[in-house]
Amino acid sequence: VYTCLAAQSVGRTGRVVSFEPVRDNLDLLRESVELNQPATEVVDVVEAAAGPDESTVRIFLDADNSGTHSIGGTGEEYVDVRQTTIDTVVDELDLDRIDLVKVDVEGYEPGVLAGADRSLRRFTPMLLCEFDAEMIRATGGNPDQFASMLRAYGEVFEIDERSGEMVPIEATSIADLHNSNVVVVPAGREVARS
Repeated sequence: VYTCLAAQSVGRTGRVVSFEPVRDNLDLLRESVELNQPATEVVDVVEAAAGPDESTVRIFLDADNSGTHSIGGTGEEYVDVRQTTIDTVVDELDLDRIDLVKVDVEGYEPGVLAGADRSLRRFTPMLLCEFDAEMIRATGGNPDQFASMLRAYGEVFEIDERSGEMVPIEATSIADLHNSNVVVVPAGREVARS
């Protein structure tokens, strides 16, 4: 859904790169892209998980919700998938601009952004990501370190689910967030707050 919405937003001159490692979700993503013009012209689908390195990772499958498959999950059903980095894909696609990086990967956000370090420094895109301290811990991450990384990158806002407004977050409270969507605006960039 977000891939096709992003494709509409960037128009024919933009580009959307979408990562999807799990076969069923990948098939649905590709079908959605094919059915939605102009998405077919501007979307690159990467059949891999985004993470901190080139490797194979285990994703635990949620039988009740395909949107909550997770590297930090538990259970008997899982799939081993290829992992790549955002930096690698940026190089492979020869991208010369990134305006936004959206990450919602059930606690693996620190790993994804670790694999985008070079691209984040080069392009300084805005970040939209989920922050859930408990889920970050479940994937082996450290919520305090991730909060520090986000604060060092720019001003951090929480999206108020009721109003849709961006509310500045006090520096000490970022690591305590649970299932929150945050926007990080790099220094020097302006953005409307609602």
